[in-house]
Amino acid sequence: MGGVDKGLISVNDRPMIAWVIDELRPQVADLLISANRNRDNYAEFGYPVIDDGDDEFPETSVQTVELQSGAGAANVIPAEACAEFNLRYSPKWTFRALQDAIEAVVKSHA
Repeated sequence: MGGVDKGLISVNDRPMIAWVIDELRPQVADLLISANRNRDNYAEFGYPVIDDGDDEFPETSVQTVELQSGAGAANVIPAEACAEFNLRYSPKWTFRALQDAIEAVVKSHA
């Protein structure tokens, strides 16, 4: 798109990300924005923005590796679920700081 940041493109007088947040917010416990540029613009939406890396390390990313709820049916909401993640994080984070941040989010929704 010629270097234009798609999330900030105006659609019906609002940035595209605003529409996405409005749709996702009622469906999820928390939101996290992954942006590889214009971090300050995205931060204005009030959600954490994953760091955008540096010359020596790519941006932090969270990839869901496996999610098991044991329900086996799409129309059942399980009482418990186990998630495994592959976290790639830049040296801007320490292991402990990243662990504390993840635990805080999990505990806030327990």
